[in-house]
Amino acid sequence: MPERFVGAAVALPQPARALLPGVVFGDRSGTDESLGEAMKVAGLSHLSAVSGDTVGKEDGSATSKTT
Repeated sequence: MPERFVGAAVALPQPARALLPGVVFGDRSGTDESLGEAMKVAGLSHLSAVSGDTVGKEDGSATSKTT
């Protein structure tokens, strides 16, 4: 599912294209250096790590309950 989501995010303008997969799944692969630095300066860099980790755990628990 993360791969499909990241693939669909390419239709978004930057920086949303890079930011959305980071917030939802913790995938920061599309985040360039300037966005990463801006998030650090603003104190928001934790959002992609924390949110992505939470969604990943929820996705895993939902999948295990449906199989």
